[in-house]
Amino acid sequence: MRCDGVIKYNVIEKNKDNGIVCAGRENYTRIEKNQSISSNRRSGIKALEGASISIVKNKINSNFA
Repeated sequence: MRCDGVIKYNVIEKNKDNGIVCAGRENYTRIEKNQSISSNRRSGIKALEGASISIVKNKINSNFA
């Protein structure tokens, strides 16, 4: 099954693990125009298991992984 999700216009901060996780071969999620992806304990954005994600025009900083 294919996933074409869009994660847009969010503030993703201070998570105890990863901020965003996308997994699976048919995962084509777009992550765009988020105001802040920061201060997450691990990765700000993590792609697993063959996910083909697009990351465009985000403010990403100070993640700790």
